[in-house]
Amino acid sequence: METISITHARKNIFDITDMICEQQTQVTLTEYGKAKVVMMSADEFHSWQQTMKLVKKDLAFMAHTKNYTKAIRAKTYIDLEEALQQQGFVVADKTKQAYATNKTPPKRKKRS
Repeated sequence: METISITHARKNIFDITDMICEQQTQVTLTEYGKAKVVMMSADEFHSWQQTMKLVKKDLAFMAHTKNYTKAIRAKTYIDLEEALQQQGFVVADKTKQAYATNKTPPKRKKRS
């Protein structure tokens, strides 16, 4: 990474942007000897943005996983049927009582 003063960059902006795009590098612009701005190519900037989005999603996923692990250890989780009922979905009745029908199966004729 190269460091250039803002005054020098102002005079040579086109050369600097060409160098950044060709070499895929960053340039730090300084004012009074202190870093003020970093210049990079647009492609590299978009790549950084995509990477940051993925990192944020991964961190959110890790937080959810950590919460789920805590709930499982503490046995404070709910099962799928209960979650669906809380959301207003109709869940099939799972009683242990067997349902009886009043129809009897037809008798089959014996083979001869």
